[in-house]
Amino acid sequence: MRWDDATYCGERDEWKWFVSRSQIQGLLDLVIREHFGARLWVCTFDCGTISPNEDERSAGWSVVDGMMVSPPLDEGLDVPCDQYDEWYIFEDAGSCTRRAKTHARDGWSYVL
Repeated sequence: MRWDDATYCGERDEWKWFVSRSQIQGLLDLVIREHFGARLWVCTFDCGTISPNEDERSAGWSVVDGMMVSPPLDEGLDVPCDQYDEWYIFEDAGSCTRRAKTHARDGWSYVL
């Protein structure tokens, strides 16, 4: 990725990613449509951390290993977003933790 690229795609093993330097209109709708029922892990929120408030906890959001995890993705889910967020999508709430430990042993980590 060059620093002046507006977007960037990458891949390593089973991991695939897309980076955009600007907000993408309709991204959440696309994520929900393509990954319906999966879990969204919010690893960074505006370059920092985030925890669910009381309303979000009531709606099914939780915290796992310091990351905010959605309930199963469904239409109408309110997802907090800001300008510099990092999301991961997994089929279940335990996948991210298992894969993070596996890749940490491989000598790299995807979590900031």
